[in-house]
Amino acid sequence: MLAQLPVAEAGAELLAATRRPEAADRALAWPLLITNAGRSGDPAEIGRLLALCERLRNEQDPVRAPALAALAELHPGLFGPADVGALDRVVTDALEARDGSYRTRQAVTKLAVGILREHATVPESPLLAWALAALERITGQRGSISLGALQHTLRRGQEHQVLAALRPWLEKAAAVADHRLLFALTHSLGDRAHGMPELQDLLARALHHSKDAAFGTAAGLWLAAPRTREERVEQIIALEPSAVVLHTVQAVLTTRRTDLLDPLLADTPPYGRFLKPGTRPRLPDLTYAHRWQPRQQAAAARLAERAAADTTQATHSRAAAIRAARSIPLFGRQLALEYLESDEVVLTEVALAALAWADDPARELTVLLAHADGDRARVAVYAASRAARFATPRQLAEQLDGLLTGGKITTRKEAVRLAAGYLPPQQAAELLRTAYLAPGQHPDVQAAVIAAGSGLLQREEIWALFGAAATDSPHTGTALLRTRPWQLAEAHQARFARLVGQVCRTDHPEAAVAALGQLPTWARFAPETAEVLPTLVTDLTNRHTWRAAVDAVATLAGQDLPHPLGGTAPGSVLHRTVTGLLASVRAGESEALADRDLPARQRLTVLLGGLPRPDQPWIRANLTGLAELLAEQPALRVDLLLGLVDPAAGTLTVQLRELGEAAADRPALAASAARRLSTRLGRDRLPEATDPVLSAAEQLCGEGESATGLLAVGLLVGLGPQLGWPAEWRAVLRALRRHPVPDVRDAALEVETATE
Repeated sequence: MLAQLPVAEAGAELLAATRRPEAADRALAWPLLITNAGRSGDPAEIGRLLALCERLRNEQDPVRAPALAALAELHPGLFGPADVGALDRVVTDALEARDGSYRTRQAVTKLAVGILREHATVPESPLLAWALAALERITGQRGSISLGALQHTLRRGQEHQVLAALRPWLEKAAAVADHRLLFALTHSLGDRAHGMPELQDLLARALHHSKDAAFGTAAGLWLAAPRTREERVEQIIALEPSAVVLHTVQAVLTTRRTDLLDPLLADTPPYGRFLKPGTRPRLPDLTYAHRWQPRQQAAAARLAERAAADTTQATHSRAAAIRAARSIPLFGRQLALEYLESDEVVLTEVALAALAWADDPARELTVLLAHADGDRARVAVYAASRAARFATPRQLAEQLDGLLTGGKITTRKEAVRLAAGYLPPQQAAELLRTAYLAPGQHPDVQAAVIAAGSGLLQREEIWALFGAAATDSPHTGTALLRTRPWQLAEAHQARFARLVGQVCRTDHPEAAVAALGQLPTWARFAPETAEVLPTLVTDLTNRHTWRAAVDAVATLAGQDLPHPLGGTAPGSVLHRTVTGLLASVRAGESEALADRDLPARQRLTVLLGGLPRPDQPWIRANLTGLAELLAEQPALRVDLLLGLVDPAAGTLTVQLRELGEAAADRPALAASAARRLSTRLGRDRLPEATDPVLSAAEQLCGEGESATGLLAVGLLVGLGPQLGWPAEWRAVLRALRRHPVPDVRDAALEVETATE
């Protein structure tokens, strides 16, 4: 905050902070001091700041680096010609520091580049001369220069002024074959460099007078101009035939100047600066081999075949040759077929993948699917998926017909997916039906049919399969549940919801439990599907799926749904479930047996414990109606009413009176409710509930009832200690200690407002 003030108010204290003994403090203070001075915009302040920066010479690098980084962030226009000497000292000290780090060198580079860009259009500027000299010293250590993106910061046409200003330094560097500044300028100008003849001439000169590494860079920059690219690549090859192996040159030869491609594909390549005699040339880029002449394709195929067969090379290099050759018409397929049965797993798998990119991928579908049930399935399956896109429906149907009912399970499952994904709906539905109903068909294949058939619901035969799948096996029932409502057309949602309801009734617990978990989502489309829930919960012979059904009932209670899915009116899901369980409790149930004990009451307890918090109006309404149903079960009703208590509500007294009525003539239950109420108030820490809680405690105290008196004590214990026992709270506590009910008096006497 101090650094945001004017220099006159903050400078002295910030300067003092840069002299603190702790390096961490100084590392924080220096950037603040520099930023504060820069914000002033006063050249005099910048001069004083640079003079202060001489102290960084003897600083540690963890202090020096952030200071220089902050200096580099200042706008370069703040520096004037008078600052050249100070700037030079700062850079010299940073470069000569024994503990100088990459971050320090990066900061001084950014500082020099920023000043260079700011003054690049002024040929005689001392700051421009300093920036170039500084970069020369810096790059002597780092080896490269980056001027940023000048094409985005210069005004239109200003790039010519920059070139004119830098021309003397460019000529001087070219005389000693140092082209780093030229390359940096060309990179930073981007597309603007294409329209600068003088700059292009300098790049052409660099090609004639450069070392091997610089030649490649110069060639790439010279070829960047689209209009002259095809003409210039011929000049480069004439200058140095071995340049055909350079990536930038190859990119033009393989796409545009294919008439110059033959030397690159020859059995004896053009040796020279970039390809020494006796060295093995790398395989050229074959991506666009389909554009080449047949003789060039044959030559490229020979090179690829030779590279793939070269056992002296690493396996991944041989695999790369097979993969690259897939772009060569006819020859790529032949090479891939040669390696399908290779002892090298990597070569076999890359050959399988290459077949999917052959001239006629559909023709390779049989070969790929034949490998889909073996160890190479992880590659063949995905390759077959691509090949299937190129097959006509008739071709694909013929290929898949025999695979759907025979062969390994993996192959059959993939055939199912291909049929559903690439065949017309009628053909796909027929093949899926055949696969599902095949005698002895594996359940996993049937499950794959169901999972794939969700996109074919416009066909009635698919609905027939789905109806059978709902009860056939756990695999098929679970497969049905992979479909979600938002994946279906609106016309299909209700019908599919009824299928989910069928799975809920199945005798396969695994599928039924999964379906019950999804039923609350589907029930809104077909409310009748939820009718199964009360039956599953209240049927005490159901020992497998009742808990999942209870969870579904509780979930529906938390959703804003119309009757009969929501609410507690007679006939609703929640009402029928609770009344059914209460009927079993009244009728007498298994009690304290070896394997069962009060099953209906246990299920009712689980249901009440899983109900959502009353944080929405419809949830509170549902829970309030449920509390009325539990009148014959005081303990359970008290539990539910406790969850409905809202300490901050204006109706808190009414809520607690209802709770007291539920616990009337049950002192132990009332005491337990009071303890839980105080624990909740102490845990939730609700300062906004102070006034409603105090008012409720006063009113309940005056009623003279046992249950409400104990609840009043619970209110005081819950919030009193948090508030420090204000006077009005202690007054209510004293009144409770004189309550007509002894249990209430004893409970109040156990509360202490101060320790003796």
